[in-house]
Amino acid sequence: MGNNTMKSKKSQQTSGERPSATFSREDVSLRMLAPWEYGQAADILSAAGLIADDLSGATVSMFGLYEGQKTVAVGGFERYGREALLRSMVVLPGLRNRGLGAVLLEKLESLLSAGGIDTLWLLTMTAEAFFQKHGYRRVERSRAPAAIRRTTQFHSLCPASAALMLKKRSPSNG
Repeated sequence: MGNNTMKSKKSQQTSGERPSATFSREDVSLRMLAPWEYGQAADILSAAGLIADDLSGATVSMFGLYEGQKTVAVGGFERYGREALLRSMVVLPGLRNRGLGAVLLEKLESLLSAGGIDTLWLLTMTAEAFFQKHGYRRVERSRAPAAIRRTTQFHSLCPASAALMLKKRSPSNG
């Protein structure tokens, strides 16, 4: 995938207090986490009630979304050929409902598309409506390809009641 960082110039602040502002793609940058940073990501995920037991696995790529040097969200994926399993996405408490989840999702999707990924899968217990707003649709678990069904998240970490969601994308040329 080559480029591990997606940076944008910080946009000009034109309105009041930063904590109540919404965020745009230009306000934050996405950076691949180093393996030694996975512990912090696991703590963030666990605090949000998400499972982080298998983050140290070689197939999981984790990213941090940053405003300056401050971590505002984390998320990751597992890549399997031209498909990927999105996973472990969370915005830090106190920063939610300001558009950061959408920005994180957009940046991860762009990174995956640039890497030739055209099919995105995810499992969720609590964010089905969020992902539907971003073009994902719920599908039967039996529709998942073998590589996705073999993931720890699919076969043991997420309960059978978790919604399996799918989004088909066109990979970008670069």
